[in-house]
Amino acid sequence: MSTESGLRLLNTPRARHREIRPTAAYGTAALEEVAKFLPEGAARIPEDRFTSERGREMYAKDPTWFTRKDITAALELDRKVLAGIDRYSPPQG
Repeated sequence: MSTESGLRLLNTPRARHREIRPTAAYGTAALEEVAKFLPEGAARIPEDRFTSERGREMYAKDPTWFTRKDITAALELDRKVLAGIDRYSPPQG
């Protein structure tokens, strides 16, 4: 989940969380794609796995964003947030 959507979620009444869900789900899916670049048993994504200019820029800025520990923790939190949205703000209709 992007930081922006996370902040919006924290500052939005529960009744409006459903509006934020698509952005949160998209961010979670993007992070799941990032996790696919973690080699088995590696502690972080190797620099040579980044193919986009934006990805290389992000890695150069702070490679600690791409550790297995941080990616796993972020995915766990994102999935809990999505489950909470679904539990407390179910779709209408």
